[in-house]
Amino acid sequence: MNLSDMSMEEKKEFHISLKTDIQEELLEQSRYRCCLKKPCTYCIEKTPGHGEGATCDCLSDIVNGKHPCGECIGEILEGHGNPYLKEYFAEAIAEEVGMNHLDEIQKIIDEKYA
Repeated sequence: MNLSDMSMEEKKEFHISLKTDIQEELLEQSRYRCCLKKPCTYCIEKTPGHGEGATCDCLSDIVNGKHPCGECIGEILEGHGNPYLKEYFAEAIAEEVGMNHLDEIQKIIDEKYA
């Protein structure tokens, strides 16, 4: 079926299935390591800014004190990050937005991951 013949709902389902297929294939190859409960899609679209060839290294970035992708930052601040990584979130995000915001970011993390 041609995309122009699809309804918006069909296009959405097709998009989600492609995203899921890409993530699953890369997960099997240990090339999609996201820091969220539900893996982001940003890294698929925005590499090589974060990884190469649609890879995601946000988990490694977080643990090493580097900021993750923009989608992960937003999702972490909403409480959707992997809770086992919460001790790393504030410093990694502050690395991007400024260490002068570390205390405020830590308060948000503490509230969302209590």
